[in-house]
Amino acid sequence: MFLHQNKIKMAGIILFAVGSCALLIGSWLHIIPFSITEDFGFITGAMTVWLTVMENIWTFPVGIANNLFFFVLFLHAGLFAAMSLQVIYIILSLQGWSLWSRRRKNKTVLQISNVTIKEVCILAGITLSIYIPMYAFGHLYLTSVVYLTFLIMSFVGLVVWRRSKKNVYSLDRYA
Repeated sequence: MFLHQNKIKMAGIILFAVGSCALLIGSWLHIIPFSITEDFGFITGAMTVWLTVMENIWTFPVGIANNLFFFVLFLHAGLFAAMSLQVIYIILSLQGWSLWSRRRKNKTVLQISNVTIKEVCILAGITLSIYIPMYAFGHLYLTSVVYLTFLIMSFVGLVVWRRSKKNVYSLDRYA
């Protein structure tokens, strides 16, 4: 079982490396309409997600690199509000990196945990007050609608997940 998982993991890494190289070469040769900065932003973003799932501390430096690539990309595109958000993400990544590093030195692993209702409300408030208006003022109305739709879907998903979690726990009592 363990050997099979390692083979799948290695195949994923190889596929990601080949795809990343193809993306970069395609952009460099102008075969695809992306800039190298956008490519590196995508690649480091995908790496950040993978490292987060693996609960690896390298999430933070790779995530900061991702934010720097998008900072430059948004600067060149004139999307100054989105550019300024990258600074906030870098600050939060530095804070997370610091917290995770401190916990590791004490031999206690900082576990990824569930979000509280209060945190969900704060994140929803940020999305409603920053992201949606930012894209609407930039005449990106479709993007604003997409963010609002994702916000609503997130709330619905959270409610359904919490209800199913309660049902599973209540069924365990009768088993």
